[in-house]
Amino acid sequence: MNVPVSENIKRTEKRMELGDCNAFCMLGGCYHQGMPPLKRNTKKGVELLNQAAELGSESAHHTMGVAYAKGVMGVKEDNQKAFYHLRLAAIGGMLESRYSLGVAYLQRDLDLAYNHFIIAAEAGHDKSLKEVKTGYAKGHVEKDVLEKVLRAHQAAKDSVKSEARDKAGSRRRQDDIYPPHGRMLVKDL
Repeated sequence: MNVPVSENIKRTEKRMELGDCNAFCMLGGCYHQGMPPLKRNTKKGVELLNQAAELGSESAHHTMGVAYAKGVMGVKEDNQKAFYHLRLAAIGGMLESRYSLGVAYLQRDLDLAYNHFIIAAEAGHDKSLKEVKTGYAKGHVEKDVLEKVLRAHQAAKDSVKSEARDKAGSRRRQDDIYPPHGRMLVKDL
């Protein structure tokens, strides 16, 4: 059953009245991107994303952390705010935020950087696993730690495997629904 977009927006606004952080996050993203029938309004999008973050949305924390790290979405680059949001998103389980913190710490504190990569890699984050392997090659990660991370990474991947998911993933790649994403560039926060 296809629901008109305007009806979905009304439903989302009702959820916002109830303090649903995900509703704030969703509508904030819609305004930021200018998804029809909404006109692009970056300022309103950022306001809604900040409200979503205040209500506890890890996704909103991640989005705002990246925005402050890069100085995009109409906000000025602010390393303190970037770290604040990325930390909260990472604590909430956002693996990409944990990875971003690892990248940011590579220039400051290798132990902390690799701790972030290890945590994310053990939860199944592929880019973090690549960084752990690089850390091993450079002598920053010990062999027993790498082996433990490899086992945990594989276990995390296996735990979410299903035939239906594999089929859906291959269909997505075939249809090229989603554009490829490159490595997130995080400045030294």
